[in-house]
Amino acid sequence: MIRTDPAADPTEASRPARWISAPGEDPQHPLLRTRFTVSGEVSRATLVVSGLGVFHAHLNGVEVADTELEPGQTNFSRTALLCSYDITALLRPGANALGIELGRGFYAMNQENVWNWHRPPWRDSMRALAELHLEYADGRTEMIATSSSWKGCCGPITRDSMYGGEDYDCRLDPGSWTSPEFDDTDWDQCVEVEFPDRAPELRPQTHEPVRIVERLTPTWTRLDERRWVADFGSVLAGFTSYRWEGSGEIGFSAAHGERLNDDGSVFHESAHVTGPFQVDHVRLDSEHRTFQPRFSYKGFRYVQVDVSSDAGRVGSEASVSRPSGLELTGLRITSDLPRQASFSCSDDYLTRFHEVMVRTLDNNLVHIPTDTPTYEKNGWTGDAQTAIPAILTNYDAERFLAKWLDDITESQLPTGQLPVIAPSSGWGTILGWIAPEWTTVHPYLLDELVTEYGRVDLIERHLVPVLATVDWHLNLVDADGLVGSALGDYLSPGADSRAPEDRRLTASLFLARGLQSAATLCRRIGRDDEADRRDRQAASLIDAVNTVFLTPQGYRTSETEYRQTSNALALALGVVPPDAVRPVVDSLVADIRARDTHHHVGHIGARYLMQALSRHGHAGLALEVLRRDTDPGWKSWLDAGNSTWMEMWAQPRSRCHYFMGTPAIWLYEDLAGLQRGPDGWQSFTVRPLLDTDITQVRFHRGTRFGTIDIDWDTVRGSLRLTVPTGCTATVDLPAGSSEVAAGSHELPL
Repeated sequence: MIRTDPAADPTEASRPARWISAPGEDPQHPLLRTRFTVSGEVSRATLVVSGLGVFHAHLNGVEVADTELEPGQTNFSRTALLCSYDITALLRPGANALGIELGRGFYAMNQENVWNWHRPPWRDSMRALAELHLEYADGRTEMIATSSSWKGCCGPITRDSMYGGEDYDCRLDPGSWTSPEFDDTDWDQCVEVEFPDRAPELRPQTHEPVRIVERLTPTWTRLDERRWVADFGSVLAGFTSYRWEGSGEIGFSAAHGERLNDDGSVFHESAHVTGPFQVDHVRLDSEHRTFQPRFSYKGFRYVQVDVSSDAGRVGSEASVSRPSGLELTGLRITSDLPRQASFSCSDDYLTRFHEVMVRTLDNNLVHIPTDTPTYEKNGWTGDAQTAIPAILTNYDAERFLAKWLDDITESQLPTGQLPVIAPSSGWGTILGWIAPEWTTVHPYLLDELVTEYGRVDLIERHLVPVLATVDWHLNLVDADGLVGSALGDYLSPGADSRAPEDRRLTASLFLARGLQSAATLCRRIGRDDEADRRDRQAASLIDAVNTVFLTPQGYRTSETEYRQTSNALALALGVVPPDAVRPVVDSLVADIRARDTHHHVGHIGARYLMQALSRHGHAGLALEVLRRDTDPGWKSWLDAGNSTWMEMWAQPRSRCHYFMGTPAIWLYEDLAGLQRGPDGWQSFTVRPLLDTDITQVRFHRGTRFGTIDIDWDTVRGSLRLTVPTGCTATVDLPAGSSEVAAGSHELPL
């Protein structure tokens, strides 16, 4: 099998498979193939393959898997993932052909962008590594491996970019190049390729693959005789499949975007990417009727089709609303994580709030938790930091998040500093991007994976890097005992992205929480002295926050205005001194009332405001804020017809950003009332909010022990609860608290 530890064999001389590509300098769309003969009954055939940046593999004219954008994105200087497929059913007796096609992905991107994905340290030509292992019924084994004996050429996709889109020219299509009968006499021998520094470590891809999960048919609007706009009804992550039913040849462009310009055309621009953005250029004919992008994806609701040839063009009749003979299908993709939660209640808006959050998350779970499927596709650590409980609730995300934790650790600099995105090309570590509210996701995520899934084994691999992360931040403590941040409560109303206040409060409290997570992890493996030290460091930061910012009127981080997030975060994290809790709560409530029951928070405040209110006697006000139907507010977004969450409160760039939808966590943990115990789901609490106008909540949530079902109804007058085997629940109701064992229960309200 392919060796997974190149450090043990620096020359890789004993590895049968070699990294190969088509000949030439940085060839575009390499097609690689080999023929082989099956000489008997095969009991099992396993294909192990990696392609950098992304690949599709074929056997005898058939794709070997229904997956997209394989393998998952990593820090390619450190790691490349191996995908494994059972392809026994695709083999034939006698002649067979194995083919691999390659796209650029984030490995070989050549489109300039501000995150430097076009010039990372690993940047080189696309390449593939593969072994096909045949096990014959008579006990024989055989292996077919990539080498310079393979044939290669460039394919018909003349441009591919994760940001720009793809260009396809049917005139360059070689036809059935993955069939055994294909004549590859004119193809060149493949070349074995080296790496700029050293080959990445090969590891099996264990997280769930990306798949097409929905196929959508658009409605059409005609702009003129050559331009149409397809509307798929909601923002999706994915791509468009094109089918030509006409005669002759058609050439067209397809520009994808989340919104329309005033003239009805599709907006598809980015200030952060140079060149074409989210646009495919396609040429089809009667022999090549279909094209589907292979190596990129987009975030979009609308697609503008501009026909450049007379085929597909229509006359001036206003009744013709779609390009003649051309069909478009929207293909929605996401990482294929098992769904494990549902939520509904007597307020249809709150039910929809949950559904919109899940839709937004779906669009941003593509091998890593991204910020937006449209504009960046980056694993912003601060976005995920606020949304991890929502991901853990709605999905069995163990393998997905464990993989991303690897990405974070592998992005760490020798100093212990982390970039604000992971994976990273090296971008995001300069002074202007230092933000503990982002990078302390490192200890927090490790602690969450251990607690949620019992993954104590992850501590051995990640604890040392985690401690290096918090130590790097502690080295920046200032004379007041605080740490600073370049970002803070990002995108609060009226702010130009970065929070307009003293951001040391949010930075120091997130670092304190990260230190508390580190202390918990140390105690789990018996390092009590280290845990005590980390707790003392956290307490020192909290004391400094209270000394510098706490006043009789609440926490003050701005000389010009009251900041809701500063107070909500301190309350939600439990750092307010007992005698100051009431004044802080009163100040928060007063500011919300003074703003006509509107919030005034960015992405951090959105996560914690509702919990700060409801857990201090103001659940009704929390609901009022959540239901406010004028700006800034969540309901105004949905009332405007959106079905995914916006990035910012005014003039949003991205219309598919989950970090503003984190009040969904409040629906699960507070309104439904389900809260995990400190050591995991063996012991949990059910404490529903019954003092609002909500009369009924139903919540279903999977855990590693089984499913928890909550159904409370004030009209019926009872709470129905299912506790999984091996678990106990503490139920807190107005009538009192009780502990219940595994099984189904009905308790009076």
